[in-house]
Amino acid sequence: MRTEIDQRRSWAISASAFACFVLAEWFGGPGNRADEKLLVWFANERALHPWLTGMGIGLTQLGSAPALLLAAAAAAALLALADRWRTALSLMAVVLGGRAIVELLKLAIHRPRPLLLPYPVPIASLSFPSAHSANSMITFLALALIVAPARIRTQAVVAALAASVAVGCTRPLLGVHWPSDVIGGWSFGIAWVAAAMVLVRRLGSAAE
Repeated sequence: MRTEIDQRRSWAISASAFACFVLAEWFGGPGNRADEKLLVWFANERALHPWLTGMGIGLTQLGSAPALLLAAAAAAALLALADRWRTALSLMAVVLGGRAIVELLKLAIHRPRPLLLPYPVPIASLSFPSAHSANSMITFLALALIVAPARIRTQAVVAALAASVAVGCTRPLLGVHWPSDVIGGWSFGIAWVAAAMVLVRRLGSAAE
């Protein structure tokens, strides 16, 4: 009974988050006044407070591919050393599967980056969804839900959400993403992990 309730909750969270993703894709991006006004506001704040640029550049690295993949690989290695191979493989499947889908979504949606100001950091892909936002949400949540001990799982999830929000906010701050790209990234990350956890739990139950 508890397992069924958990699965229904996961599917409800996944569906709600995916709905937010769709709305962010439909209504955001070039031509959206809210997106444009927020980008201008971020640019003005950076001009008034130059230290924000340095802070944003440093913090955004936590959502980079090297940082996230290293964290996931290190956690998987520790799990493997503890003879928890199934858990290690589940973690990497969630993280790598999510990253692959994010790149496919970027290509399919093909939203251009904002061009209001020169970028203070390098970029190498399209705009929606924000990969830093999506992949940080996927990786941090996967670590919290799959790796963290049950006794601190709630705190780990809160920390994962806070860390991903911090990373995502640096993207419009630095002018490299529309705010809706970030909302879409967070939403997809939550939707993907919530759905993937249903399968992870089923596999875990089957192995017991």
